[in-house]
Amino acid sequence: ASTNRNPNSSRFGRFVKMVFTAEQTLVGGELETYLLEKSRVVRQNKGERNFHSLHMMLAERRELDLGGEGGRFRCMPTKASLAAATNNRGGGGPEMAIPQ
Repeated sequence: ASTNRNPNSSRFGRFVKMVFTAEQTLVGGELETYLLEKSRVVRQNKGERNFHSLHMMLAERRELDLGGEGGRFRCMPTKASLAAATNNRGGGGPEMAIPQ
């Protein structure tokens, strides 16, 4: 995704919990990965963009036989943002391939 503060913003976060004794000795910890801002799928602030994977998938919509234009729905990217996302990430490529 792209935000006003970060053009290559990740929607994943990590919560790190560190456990200390009364003597300030580290005795344990946990790392939890979670998804941030689920609402960004359907609504973005002005100047922000949806998930990169959505842009890349729509940039290759003809090859994937998806049809239509991306900009016809509010949550879908515009032609300009499709081009920017594809250029920023080098296209969908094999790592973005949808299994047949």
